[in-house]
Amino acid sequence: MSELSEQLQSALPPGLHAGDVVDWDSVEHAYGSRFPRDYMEFVARYGRGTVQETISVRLPSVAGPVRPYTAVTRLDPARLDAMSDASEGLGAHRLEDVLIWGDTVAADTLCWVAAGDDPDSWPVAVYNSDDGWCVFECGMVEFLLGILRAEFDVCPIGDLGAWGMAGAAKFLHNREEQRLYDSGIDPWTGEVNPFHGNEFTYGV
Repeated sequence: MSELSEQLQSALPPGLHAGDVVDWDSVEHAYGSRFPRDYMEFVARYGRGTVQETISVRLPSVAGPVRPYTAVTRLDPARLDAMSDASEGLGAHRLEDVLIWGDTVAADTLCWVAAGDDPDSWPVAVYNSDDGWCVFECGMVEFLLGILRAEFDVCPIGDLGAWGMAGAAKFLHNREEQRLYDSGIDPWTGEVNPFHGNEFTYGV
């Protein structure tokens, strides 16, 4: 495990029932590329879930229909068109190379610029409807650490729920989030959920 991944575990304990097993050879075949090593380490230790009720991380999909907001995807034609007006924030990078790995409660889209032969060098790109695109020359784990440690000049996402929360932040895998919800417990507060019984699912 890389040093950054070890640092993330100190800043963000994985919690119960975390981690997912992924056939990375099948993923590489399906997507036409290997994924960054820090992301693969994150998937093994954390898996698909949410950081501090703020940042949701997706998994790659190799079979069946892709469910919205759960699988790593490229921008569909409609989103490519909608986001193209703000593409100057990508600099020399191409919008067509963007690969989405996560989202936030503030409707930010978290991506890699998946260009070049070395996935470990893919920078993180963030899109929000107010400020457009911004590119960060770091990997996904380093980006998460930067938010948890408040190391950027300003928070790069539109919600401050995880900002500066290193050591106190919580990660919930979608399975555990759904289990707690089904048992009548608010997954994030640990208190009895007053809305228990209403029709809802976390997409597991």
